[in-house]
Parts: sequence; C-alpha cells; structure tokens
Amino acid sequence: MSDVPMQIIVAAFQDENEADQALKTLKEAKKEKLISIDNAAVIRKDEEGKLHIKETADMGGGKGAGIGTLVGGAIGNRLDEKDKEMATQAAHQAFENNHTGAPSSWQNPDTGASGSITPTRTYQIENGQYCREYTQDITVGGEKHQTYGTACRQSDGSWKVQN
Repeated sequence: MSDVPMQIIVAAFQDENEADQALKTLKEAKKEKLISIDNAAVIRKDEEGKLHIKETADMGGGKGAGIGTLVGGAIGNRLDEKDKEMATQAAHQAFENNHTGAPSSWQNPDTGASGSITPTRTYQIENGQYCREYTQDITVGGEKHQTYGTACRQSDGSWKVQN
C-alpha cells in the first residue's frame, strides 16, 4: 500500500451531459499529464431512484487491470471476495462464449448477492482486437445496481475493461 494519500473528488450535476463533459475534460487533462486519475465514474439516479454507474475503469493505464474492475467502485465495496470471484467468472464466460444478448449469471447463497452480465455488442477495432459492450446487473443487500461498459480481449486471451 502506498503512503501517498488517495484523493476522492465528487461533483454533482443537474444534467448527465454536463457530467459526461466534465469527465471528458478530466480525461483530456490526464492525457496532457496535467493531472493523474486512477479511476472515475458517472453515477446517475433515474426517475425510479435506481442508480446507474458508468465506470471508466483503469484510467491509470495500468497493465493487468482486468474484469475484476467490473465490480469495482461503490458496488464492489459491498461484495465479499467470493461474490467478486463469481462475478469475474461470469464475466469471462459471457465475454468469451456468450452470443450477444445472452447473459451469464451468478448467485452466492452465503451472502445473497447475485448478478448477471450480458454482452450487448461485439465488434473488432483497427488493430484486430475484439471488444464487447456489456450490461451488468448486481443485486446486493436487496438493492439492484446496473453498470455498462466495454471490455476488449487482450493478446494473452484475458479481457480488459476499457470504460
């Protein structure tokens, strides 16, 4: 563990587009090496009070950040290690084997936590790498959380969350 303190910044916006623009500005500042960002997320609450979390995952550019980041952030803090392991296994199954629209599910009988991950789009980028957009639903403590993102297959066969 580093002795450098971690700083967490929270900003509230009236509009999701304003939040997305602020995140874009932060990413540009990071790219220009004006600031350092390890991770960021846009969290919004819909009309029904349901939280939607869009994580950028691994903004630090660290190699080896994998599908474990799927359950990071606010949701991950509420899951135990077995929950995270089961979610990661379901994600690998979904990314590697499932057709678009076909979910992989998991449930931990010891904690009551459960979830599913569903690939929603598969495509190939310029360098030949395959990527899959996904939706992930996790229920923990009786509350359902949904996240969206993209994972790309690495040369070693692992999947890395891109955003």
